[in-house]
Amino acid sequence: MPACEVRRKEAFMKKSELCEAYGVSLNFLQQFIDAGILKDVQYDSGKDSYSEAEVQTFSTCICLHSLGFDIKSIKEYVLLESAKRDTRKERITLLQKYRDMNLQDIHKTKKRMDCVDRALQELQEDS
Repeated sequence: MPACEVRRKEAFMKKSELCEAYGVSLNFLQQFIDAGILKDVQYDSGKDSYSEAEVQTFSTCICLHSLGFDIKSIKEYVLLESAKRDTRKERITLLQKYRDMNLQDIHKTKKRMDCVDRALQELQEDS
């Protein structure tokens, strides 16, 4: 996923190794398993490690989560990304939606910071 910084990790990682490598909890990983985005390697496939492709999918999930995507939207994006057809327009639409939401949050935060700065300035002028 070029829009985010994605850390490349070694392939064939166990759940605990995957969580440790990305600095997340097993509960965080379990959300993506429960949503059907990732397989539960110990139960679904009979193996106990994630493949390179599955590690990359998890990396994408983390990236999207950091942008504010909810689980449903992450699943939608991952399904589009793995589709056999060209889904760039749909993925662009999803990313643009979350970009716009983040930009709105930045503007709200900026307004709050301006209020704090004014209050600080007034207090400093009074002393």
